[in-house]
Amino acid sequence: MVQQRELDRGGNGEPDAFEGWYRRHSPVVARYCGRVLHDPGAGADVAQEVFLRAWLNADGYETEDHLRRWAFVVARNLCIDTMAVRKRVVLSSHVDDQPEPAPDTADTWLAGLDDAMRRVSTRNWVLLRLRYWTGLSYDDLAAMLGLSVPTTRVALHRARAALRRELTDA
Repeated sequence: MVQQRELDRGGNGEPDAFEGWYRRHSPVVARYCGRVLHDPGAGADVAQEVFLRAWLNADGYETEDHLRRWAFVVARNLCIDTMAVRKRVVLSSHVDDQPEPAPDTADTWLAGLDDAMRRVSTRNWVLLRLRYWTGLSYDDLAAMLGLSVPTTRVALHRARAALRRELTDA
């Protein structure tokens, strides 16, 4: 459902015109960013940045669908940037005086998977998260990444191979 008049008015700087589009799409973009970043608060911050950029560039969109696709591409890129910054930050761990209980096999395996996911490249991490944790289809993933479906399948194959190497090396 294209609401071209709304986008036209939004491009002319009318806040009410953009507000309807924002109300419809901001929860979805914020949830997407929160899932990708594993942090709903950071996801909401990234989503705000996406919609600020959309507002500042509102006159460049042809249709609501075009704007929505653009918003998800910008959200993905901002999430990647946020993750890259997080990888550079060294977090200190809190040490308790109490010993931790011995982890069970599932916890150990999940911890190993989490460690391996942290070691793969940011691009591979995003591909794997979008495909397996958010459940995007190959078609949706390809559209979001701006790639063809065959290229997306190859990229996912390589990402899985990189993860497999990290799991066997650990």
